[in-house]
Amino acid sequence: RGSHIVTVLSSGELLACQNLDNRISVYLVPNAVEIATQPLSGREYNKDNPLRLVFLGRIVQTKGLREAIGAVERLRKQGRSIRLFLAGSGPYETELRKLVLSLGLDGAVKFAGPVFGEAKDKLWFDNDVFIFPSYGEGLPYSLLEAMGAGCVPVTCPVGAIPDVIEDGVHGVLVPIRDVDALVTAIRVLDDDRKLLIRMSEAARRRVDEHYTISRLVVDLNNVYREALSQ
Repeated sequence: RGSHIVTVLSSGELLACQNLDNRISVYLVPNAVEIATQPLSGREYNKDNPLRLVFLGRIVQTKGLREAIGAVERLRKQGRSIRLFLAGSGPYETELRKLVLSLGLDGAVKFAGPVFGEAKDKLWFDNDVFIFPSYGEGLPYSLLEAMGAGCVPVTCPVGAIPDVIEDGVHGVLVPIRDVDALVTAIRVLDDDRKLLIRMSEAARRRVDEHYTISRLVVDLNNVYREALSQ
């Protein structure tokens, strides 16, 4: 209440501030990313080969990685040659490595470590699905980066994610801690590669139209002009 201006990442936070006190001057300013330098037309769509999943972020328990690995295990048992790359580092990595070995998934789940720059862009373009069943978020940059490269997100409707993704259009939304829902979502995309391609293209357009640095510059200019006017 003592601030000249409050900025938030999601429409949910915007509504919460307005409900708290309608005198608060609150602006919705979502995160933004640089679009991957490789054009989407250069993506080689995976039409026939096993589906390639990727996670990129901090490896902590609340990212839902145990559920992601559980989904891979079930899909492999169903005869699907799904593979998963886990990029990043964090305190939960040791436990997840033990889990992967105990499930006999060491050939299907790979730990890539932290990646940056062109290596990160390549990771997005080399994989089909960004699996991100997180229990709670603001507006993750990894989500926007993945979508900007046409890597289709399978994620949870937490934080600002529902502002970014329309379920079934730009990606797939699943409940948190729900391995069955993850299995179903991945199986649908594995079976319908035309749907996967449509979502890939829609995800890229979504970021290109609403989550660019140029849009962020305009938003922040408006915020500072309003602050200065006070």
